[in-house]
Amino acid sequence: MKESPFGFQYSWQDIQPVRALFVTVLVAQAIGAGICLWISPLPSWFDNLWMGGALGTFPGYLAGLPIQMRIRPGRIEETEPLWTESPEVQKHGLKVLFFDRESIVKLKAA
Repeated sequence: MKESPFGFQYSWQDIQPVRALFVTVLVAQAIGAGICLWISPLPSWFDNLWMGGALGTFPGYLAGLPIQMRIRPGRIEETEPLWTESPEVQKHGLKVLFFDRESIVKLKAA
């Protein structure tokens, strides 16, 4: 794994063991972004896109875990050093929950 200015960077090979989880999260983000663009609760298209993607991330992760466990059991443990030994990755995980919360607050205010 190469370092980036963000503190971490994954190559496609690094996430290969958990590709099903990764793809499930991306699909959930795209669905969330599409729904928010369609209903347009906010005035800016970018805010709608961002909010939908943010709101789709955590549910996508929750949906992706059982899919990953079924398709490739035991592979999540292979990637454990990627997320347990990197405080940057842990910080970004907490940011996902924060962005979901912020998106919900923003949606309620609209």
